[in-house]
Amino acid sequence: MPANSPDAFPPAQFDLIAFCDDCGHSAPIDRVRIPPGLTIPELPARLRCTACGGRACSMRIVYTGAAATGTAERAWTRQDRSFGQAANRLA
Repeated sequence: MPANSPDAFPPAQFDLIAFCDDCGHSAPIDRVRIPPGLTIPELPARLRCTACGGRACSMRIVYTGAAATGTAERAWTRQDRSFGQAANRLA
């Protein structure tokens, strides 16, 4: 697994968040929809905002904390954070 692969950032510890540079909308990226082999630097060019349809998107890798002791559960869930209603999607 390359260091710049989304798989290098386990979902239990990291969120991939897309930000629209046009309208300011942000949302978690659905990892299931990321094509195999796509690298982190290539990902923003494939994003489209679900709020305004804009293609000027950037992304952040957000450390959400280590998994709870002995389990794969996260310390907080996405519902605890306000990222908007719709997730940005890959084009």
